[in-house]
Amino acid sequence: MHTNGVKYASAQRLTEFDKYKERLILNWKNKGQSWFYTNRSIIDNEMEVELVSSQSYFDRNIDFPGFENLSRSYSDLKKHFNNPSWRNPLSSIYGVYVITDTKTGKLYVGSAYGQDGIYGRWSAYLKDGYDKEECEDNQYPNKGLRELVHNKGLKYIQTNFQYTLLEIFSKNDIGKQKALEREKYWKQVLKSREHGYNEN
Repeated sequence: MHTNGVKYASAQRLTEFDKYKERLILNWKNKGQSWFYTNRSIIDNEMEVELVSSQSYFDRNIDFPGFENLSRSYSDLKKHFNNPSWRNPLSSIYGVYVITDTKTGKLYVGSAYGQDGIYGRWSAYLKDGYDKEECEDNQYPNKGLRELVHNKGLKYIQTNFQYTLLEIFSKNDIGKQKALEREKYWKQVLKSREHGYNEN
């Protein structure tokens, strides 16, 4: 079909295939900018069905990668964070983590030792960009991240931040003490006070 010299494809929805919506996974690389294809040779000869999932692609749980492999961008972390396979292990431990600003290279080192462990602390970061309730030695330690959000907005965090777990500890008094000690160690090693967002 041509309109004023511009080519358009006429497409018709085949409702009998709606049952495969968001469930059909193809082993094929998109070589252009189009999302809809009418060329039968591409459909018949280049697209291989890899899987017909029993549930929507967007509802599938992505297995927790393990504590030693946990380093995710904001968007990737948020995508999986409420899956039980992620929430349960992250709620069960205390830990030390580093947040990387991938645009500037600045770091923020923190520890989590509250009731919900790493999950609780990172949930606050995903919601607001920083933990508004954090308290250390009767002071608010998160000023660097708070100022960043106030100055550049949450969108900056969502676009540029990456969250990495450095060490984990048992959820008990000894684990809490170890988390606090190792947080100080990592701040010193990574120079996150001098060159990052840590101000304590």
